[in-house]
Amino acid sequence: MQPWGKVAADTKHDLAADPSGFLAQALHAYSPIFPLGQIQNQVYGYLFPQGLFFLLTDWMPDWVAQRLWWTIVLGVGYSGALILFQRLGLGVQPLAAALYALSPRVLTTLTAISSETWPVMLAPWVLWPLVAKKPWVGGSLLAVAMMGAVNAAATLAALVPAGLYLAYRRRALIPWCLGVIGVSLWWIIPLLVFARYSVPFVDYIENGQVTTHWLNFAEVLRGTTSWTPFADVERQAGVLLVHQPVFILGTLLVAGIGLVGLLKVRGFWLWLLSLGLGIFVFAALFPSLLDGPLVMFRNVHKFDPLVRLPLAVGIAAIPARHRIAVALAGVVAVGPIFGRLLPIGAYEKVPDYYHEAADYLNGLDTRVLILPEASFARQDWGWTRDDPFQPLLDVPWLLRDGIPLVPPEAIRNLDGPVNKANLERLGVGAVVVRHDSARRISEDAKAELGTPDHHFGELDVYTLKPGRGMYVADSITTVAGGGEALAMLGPGTFKLVSGDAQIVTDTPLAVNRNFGTLDNAASQPLMEPGRDYASVGDPVKVVERGGHASTPDSSAFDGDTSTVFFGKSMDIHADQPQQQLLLHVSKPGKVKISADGFEQEVKVEQQKVVDVPNLQDIRLETDTGLVEVGFGVRRVVHVDAGPSVQQYVFNGNREFTVPRTMTLQMSRPAWIDGTLQAGEVTLTAGTHEIRTRKTVTLGKATPVPMDPVLVTTLATNPGLRATQNGQELEPVEVNAASQGFKLNGDDKVEITFAGERPYQAGLIFGACAGLITLLFFRRPRYEPAPADDGEFPLGLLALGPGLVMVPITWAVLKFSRFGREAWIFTCLGLCAMWMMRAPAAYPQALTLVAAGAVAAALLPKR
Repeated sequence: MQPWGKVAADTKHDLAADPSGFLAQALHAYSPIFPLGQIQNQVYGYLFPQGLFFLLTDWMPDWVAQRLWWTIVLGVGYSGALILFQRLGLGVQPLAAALYALSPRVLTTLTAISSETWPVMLAPWVLWPLVAKKPWVGGSLLAVAMMGAVNAAATLAALVPAGLYLAYRRRALIPWCLGVIGVSLWWIIPLLVFARYSVPFVDYIENGQVTTHWLNFAEVLRGTTSWTPFADVERQAGVLLVHQPVFILGTLLVAGIGLVGLLKVRGFWLWLLSLGLGIFVFAALFPSLLDGPLVMFRNVHKFDPLVRLPLAVGIAAIPARHRIAVALAGVVAVGPIFGRLLPIGAYEKVPDYYHEAADYLNGLDTRVLILPEASFARQDWGWTRDDPFQPLLDVPWLLRDGIPLVPPEAIRNLDGPVNKANLERLGVGAVVVRHDSARRISEDAKAELGTPDHHFGELDVYTLKPGRGMYVADSITTVAGGGEALAMLGPGTFKLVSGDAQIVTDTPLAVNRNFGTLDNAASQPLMEPGRDYASVGDPVKVVERGGHASTPDSSAFDGDTSTVFFGKSMDIHADQPQQQLLLHVSKPGKVKISADGFEQEVKVEQQKVVDVPNLQDIRLETDTGLVEVGFGVRRVVHVDAGPSVQQYVFNGNREFTVPRTMTLQMSRPAWIDGTLQAGEVTLTAGTHEIRTRKTVTLGKATPVPMDPVLVTTLATNPGLRATQNGQELEPVEVNAASQGFKLNGDDKVEITFAGERPYQAGLIFGACAGLITLLFFRRPRYEPAPADDGEFPLGLLALGPGLVMVPITWAVLKFSRFGREAWIFTCLGLCAMWMMRAPAAYPQALTLVAAGAVAAALLPKR
């Protein structure tokens, strides 16, 4: 039902492109090949079973292997649900099993990140052997062992139903938990190694506010818990499910049928449903916890099985006479499977010119920089998500992507402009520029790189210096700034510091950064720093002169016509009474001016001067962008310099201090204190102001001699070790989080990674422990589980939205002719109508309405 011959960007590009090479890398904790050297992110989890499957099917066309894997994934989920329903005494229920296996989150993730789908499909298999008077722990553990751990949080979430069942039954919980640890040690130990040595990359990806923004009872009940289709169009099936009215209606109908079915199947399934809903509500109410102690579970949609399994059980319990209606609703709910399951960007193959370019680059024996930067690899010929060069290059390579697993100072450096001197510090000896995507490198980057040496199809290769890599430094210069400052400096080795330094820069600017994009990711400079990559340097802030404005953004007060403030209103206070107001707008619009005893609305085409009657405080309301507002208030980036300063580097209009009279050579003309200066300029001690739109350097710093340091051009990592003549060398950090070691002579230096041995030992020991654990447990004689007709404790419903909806639902059911079934479908019908209109506030408003349907299912029977 999907296009033949197309390969999708599922989970990891390497799985389809080069599974053997990928799994060989997975046997090592650290890879010097990946950008600046890094500990690989949970790569051990691919070893089994997903990686093994693609290794065994490597002889097949990639698209065939992918479809076979997806078929197995769905088949495992379907069959697991089927035998679970039989074990529960619900008979053979293929329709309910199919609706579980094809639930909205599965359709959203199956072809894009099937590693997250796999644990969901195994969850019924983990639970099935335990639904007995004498639970078969070994059978459950076998399913646990099959889960793998590409994503540890997804695996743990899929284990919750089985763990809760044993706790509910008060049987075999401790042996089962010990067994889970035993069969999981093969990935738990490497995970601990990863946690010990990895950079805090979770601080620089989507936050809890993003992952929970769209969560409400209605979305959770119908299964659209993944946030990505709300924010991006790649996963076509998910986008259809969250936006198209017919699928909104169909999925809510299926959820309603499941709730109605739970009126017949009580006890544990009510507990599990309530726990699942509770987790989602808690996450939505306290998203900040997902950025702190619960960061591992930030993507809370991984707990979807806690809701999906009970609803599937409820569907299985629906009487046979209603199966046709269930089937019709189900067909609508799983509609995206008929032709729209593949994500956008499926492709036939990686073009040959990538292989040709890789063969050439592999012969240069140097780090390769890939340009332009890209959050994800989305080429004109197809979207691979991971860079197409990743499985092809045997030499170290470097790319600024959306989630760099390197220290934040190194990320800042990659965000700087292309500079050959900086590339030398990074060990880059070759650059490849792609022309097969919508992104392009800047004209300044083209000028810096010069003429390409080779062309391979849509790729240009610039050979800077073959064999470039590590180097020895014997002098250093201190820099007050962030990692991005090094991309503006000439040759040399530098040390980023906070405070007094030889080179003073206007970095790191105090900004608020959107980590989810590389395009216009940073705000204009702010008076106080916002969310940004951490840096050694002190944030360089904006200062106000002549008054105060209410906006944190400085665009309308910085004297720069290339910046624009977009906002509905602002309040301005001037220190001195003003007679005129200057308005400069980005496009024609209206501006309303308000003050005590004064109000005027003016239409501005581009610039307009408005007479104001000796005012100091005004309020502006506008429907257009404000380029500049002239009302006596000015904002400027202020840069302080210490007594050791010898050189300044500025990237725009700046106010800066000079500690003594200094004569400085300028790299290009610029306005200083209102006068155009060029060449040599003498500045007296005090505060000065420079105005420029290009990078300007004032002065030149002299490097300070130091003991020789081996600069590895690898990113700093506490696990990197260097030995020389059997002695461990002292680690130092140079440049932008680049790992260095103080040398003790000219002898050979051996660099190792401290986590390598425990990582590999953990894989071996864990595998042996898993086998022993499975052999330890024997299958007991099967005896049916006792009937479970227990009711859900009413007190637990009085939490969160239930505090409002439980008494309302109770009153409706008690004093009206509404039956439970009618009330459930009424509430969800209202949700469907509301969601199909999709007003801005619908995520919050729908929670109470949908909670009424849940309350009807969970309230004790009359």
